[in-house]
Amino acid sequence: MATTVAAGATPSPAIRIRFRFTFNFMMALLMAAITIYGFSQTIGHNLIHPSIPRPRLLYVHAVVMGTWLSIYILQTGLVASWNVKLHQRLGPIWIAVGTALPIIGVATGIVMRRFDIIHYHDRASFIAVILWDMVAFSTLLLLAVLWRKRPEYHRRLMFLATCGLMDAGFDRFPLFGPFVFTVWGTFSRLYVGVVALILIAMTRDFIVQRRIHPVYRVALPLIVTGQLLACVLSMSPPAFWTTLSRRIVGVG
Repeated sequence: MATTVAAGATPSPAIRIRFRFTFNFMMALLMAAITIYGFSQTIGHNLIHPSIPRPRLLYVHAVVMGTWLSIYILQTGLVASWNVKLHQRLGPIWIAVGTALPIIGVATGIVMRRFDIIHYHDRASFIAVILWDMVAFSTLLLLAVLWRKRPEYHRRLMFLATCGLMDAGFDRFPLFGPFVFTVWGTFSRLYVGVVALILIAMTRDFIVQRRIHPVYRVALPLIVTGQLLACVLSMSPPAFWTTLSRRIVGVG
């Protein structure tokens, strides 16, 4: 027997609320938690009450990164609540923020490398990590935009692009000792957590769909290769990269 709702009547909560706690939405919340926890370890010393005033561009970078993550949560939440049309309407804003992010990210990386070299005698070669992160993010974002009409590809590419930004949060976890100054120590500090997030997504694919999506199968080896190369260039740089990185940063 069909059930009808009388005109003017208030629909039941089951009818009003249509929200699924989807995998992507839950992972978006997890990534937000990783970022908040990681930066909570250093934000007071580095941004709010720094002993040496930081370049203003760092604050712009923080706002853009926070905006990207907030939109990611919103967009996955809209899909989880069946508001796909609104999700699509907000797409251009998301793309605009995503386009600005690598530009500001590279500029901030260069400015902060120069700042750390001048004030803390840090190494210019670490710019390799920042450049790799932004190249990987830009590539994944571009592919996600091109394949926006293929949801199974689009959502995985957006997930991977956002995962790649998590190394800044993991870097601030108070879990590592002196061995972080080696190639493998740097990889562990920055990227093991990122790879773990991707492996969680791949495991979910295998359990739910009995196969791992081609996006993950192709992207993960390329991402890990790029991460390892960035760590090698940062911690054991060949002579050419030592010279080139100092020129990029503007201290050579």
